[in-house]
Amino acid sequence: MKMEENGFSWFLVGFVGTGGKGKEYDEVSYTIDDYVISEKFAPIALAKKYYRDDSNGLICLAFTPQSETRFKETIDSIIRNQLPEAKFLPILYDSNDIEGLLKKIFGVVDGERTNKLIFDISNSFRSVPLVIFPQILFIKDHLKSVASVDVFCSKGVTEKEFFFERLNAAAEIVEWSFAVKAFTRDGYSTYLSDVFHAFYEELKKGPNKDFILFGNFKKLSELFAKFHTAMRIADIQEIGVLARDIIEKIESIRANRSFEKLPYPWIVEKLLENMMPRLTSVAFKEKGKNNKVSLDAYELEREKRLAAWYLDINDEQNALQTARELIVNCFMYYCSDSDWLSVKRRGEYERKLTEPTVLGLETKRSPIIRTWDKIAQCRNFVSHCGLKEEKKPPFPRSEIERFIKSPNEEISVLFEEFIRQSAEYENETDCIGKGI
Repeated sequence: MKMEENGFSWFLVGFVGTGGKGKEYDEVSYTIDDYVISEKFAPIALAKKYYRDDSNGLICLAFTPQSETRFKETIDSIIRNQLPEAKFLPILYDSNDIEGLLKKIFGVVDGERTNKLIFDISNSFRSVPLVIFPQILFIKDHLKSVASVDVFCSKGVTEKEFFFERLNAAAEIVEWSFAVKAFTRDGYSTYLSDVFHAFYEELKKGPNKDFILFGNFKKLSELFAKFHTAMRIADIQEIGVLARDIIEKIESIRANRSFEKLPYPWIVEKLLENMMPRLTSVAFKEKGKNNKVSLDAYELEREKRLAAWYLDINDEQNALQTARELIVNCFMYYCSDSDWLSVKRRGEYERKLTEPTVLGLETKRSPIIRTWDKIAQCRNFVSHCGLKEEKKPPFPRSEIERFIKSPNEEISVLFEEFIRQSAEYENETDCIGKGI
């Protein structure tokens, strides 16, 4: 399929060396996938493969002054006669200025629209591969028209037989590492979703159609995408469900040895291993009916760990949201109220926490009320995007940390004291109809 006007379906960047002292490039056979062709110049052989599939291509070749003198005219003739619909763009570079070369290449790439970018480093200087991969990652992240980037290098089987090897894995490992770091450090899982989806798409292009394998990686991509959304909105229940499902899917993939299909599987496995503690810390321990779980001591600890994660990644808004709901859940747990997902019931407990302050109960008498008041005030300010006349309250990090680090037994004592004080104030002996 051709790109729209002023764009190219593919864009090949290659290098032309001098061929050695007094030597010409010999014609040899090049193999890429199922395509075999005789050619003198590696990047031209690669260009012919893509030209066969789609003639709307751009061939950008980098010449030193020496290689330009010896081969540019010959290559120009080959392209005009054998690849007539492709555009040829030669660039000249100094072998002592690789940075300048890459700047030129990026300038060309940035100025042309293309779906697919191909690098052939077969005849490049040895330093080029070391500096080209960071550039490739930059291109993939910042040039939205580029859907995919492939890196090739030709290797000799015999003096007359060569094959093209894809070197994408080197760049892909950097992407895997970044994706896992973004997850553990910032709670972002869109990058993990992207790398699993990219690998799924790559598998589909291969000759072996293992649909179970395809489905596993596609599902994992979907789960990470959903997990990202759940983390961004602090969906406490959904986070627990998805974290558990992701863990189960990863374990299933491991059992089927599917990770062996990935580039550098031992590295990928280690990276995934590094993020498992985060997932485990916020995952439901079991699958309840309709993915609903009981409000028990484990659930309270799980929510504490989630709030701690938000603090670790400096996500103040969601740390506030999670800590506020955690206080309500603790209250309901110590009142033995199992209807903890009822909006109506939760509202009753929230009012119980709030009304003593409104009615004039001294908050100094109740540590739990002081914590609730500080968290709720800041949470309300943040949730309304600062559109309040009141001065912005300070972020109550210390109060959140103190609460999430407190053992459940200590929190129970705080609520018992609060309930006693509230009863004294209101002359009540019950806890929202629960006999406390």
